[in-house]
This record gives sequence, C-alpha cells and structure tokens, in this order.
Amino acid sequence: MFFEKSQLLYFEHEMRGRARSAEENRDLRPGTYWKNIVLAAFREQSALYGLIRGGFVIPVIILLLSAAAAWDVRKRYGRGLMMSGIVIYLTGLISITAMLVMILVYQNANGIVYYRISLINALFMLGLSLGAYVSGRRQPGLHTVMLGLSLSLGLVLANTLIALDTLFWVLLVAVAFLCGAVFPALFIRSGESAGLASASVLDSMDHFGAIAGSLLTVTLFLPFLGIQWTIALAIMLCAPAALAVRAGAGKLQK
Repeated sequence: MFFEKSQLLYFEHEMRGRARSAEENRDLRPGTYWKNIVLAAFREQSALYGLIRGGFVIPVIILLLSAAAAWDVRKRYGRGLMMSGIVIYLTGLISITAMLVMILVYQNANGIVYYRISLINALFMLGLSLGAYVSGRRQPGLHTVMLGLSLSLGLVLANTLIALDTLFWVLLVAVAFLCGAVFPALFIRSGESAGLASASVLDSMDHFGAIAGSLLTVTLFLPFLGIQWTIALAIMLCAPAALAVRAGAGKLQK
C-alpha cells in the first residue's frame, strides 16, 4: 500500500514514542486463547464444544489411555520394558511439544513463519536422525541425555526473552538430537534377547507420546499456559523420564 509523504511523517511522529512503551504479545494472558477455541466450537455447534468446554476431558482421556497402554506393556513384557515405554512416551511428548512451541517462538520473533515451517521440520528431523545415529554408536547414559535435554529446553526458554536467531536454530537441532538419542539407548539397554519386543514397545509408545503431546500442546498447554510455561512444563517432564530410567527401564523382567 502506498502513502503520501505527509501521511508517513504523521505516522512516524505519532507512533514512534508509543511503540517504545507497547508490550509485545508474549502470551501474557494465554487463557484467552483457550476461550477463543471454545467460542469458535460453540459458534460452529460442533461436537467438539461438548467435549472441551470443561477443559479437563482431553487430558483425562489421554491419561486413561496412557495408563492402559503402560499396564498392557507391563502385562505382556514385564516391568523393565514398561519403564522403557514410559521413558520413550515422555520423550515423544516432549519432542513434539518442543517443535510446536519453537514454531511459535520463531513467529513471535520474526512476525511470519509460513515459509520456514518446512525448514524447521527438516532440521528437527535431521536432529532426531543424528541423535539416533550417534547414540547407537556411542551409547550415552540416559540420565546424561535427560539432563542435556532439560538444559537445552532451559536455553529455549531463555531465548524467548533474548530472541537470538542463531541460537534458535542451534537449539532446534540440539533438542531434536537429544530426543533422538533416547530410542537407540533404550533399545541397546534392553539386550539382544528382547530385540523384537523392545522395538515394538519403543516404537508404539514413541508415536503414542507424540500424538498425546500434539493434542495436549495445541488444545491445553499453549492455550492455558502460554509459550514460556509450556517450555517449563517440558523441562519438568524430563524428571519423571529420568526416574523411570532409574526404576529399571531396559531388559525384560516380570
């Protein structure tokens, strides 16, 4: 759109001082997003409105399904693989949450994200692949991986405040790298005798965690908590994953 010079001068004169005092939209009132989701569902008279208006139905359903999945693995393969399933489930949840949040972090910092979504996704997948490749050969300790993941997510949280573009891309690959390192580390830990069972449990629970994470992030975490508290929640989820490792993730045991 073209403006007369006088209009541009007027806009610059009026807005320059006000722009310095204006607050950026950094999810200061994230609950508003949830209200917009519910309102849109109500206007459409969709079945979704009856499901989400209470705000607790989706997490309860996911919690029940997750508990059922863990119980089924425990019954079929024993406590060790159940703990492995819990670790990879939480990792899948954390990884998809981190990627979705980082898309929004990029958008907040740069104003537009559409033409970068493919690049963000490609770099995240590259990080996952590199993490799996290195982990399969170096066999890092799972507690070390979880510590590194929590620290990397902490830097992502810090970067929402300082908004360094180069750091964003480095952290995107780093978080994906550490998430990708978990699967082979758990698989190797389970032992050769449990190869087929371990691969089946880890693959299914990884996907299940990613599905749960994507649903919760879009419908609950971001609308209720906002970007920064969603990242903080992902950091906190590293703790139960580390506890599950200590509780005996790995070999088949009844």
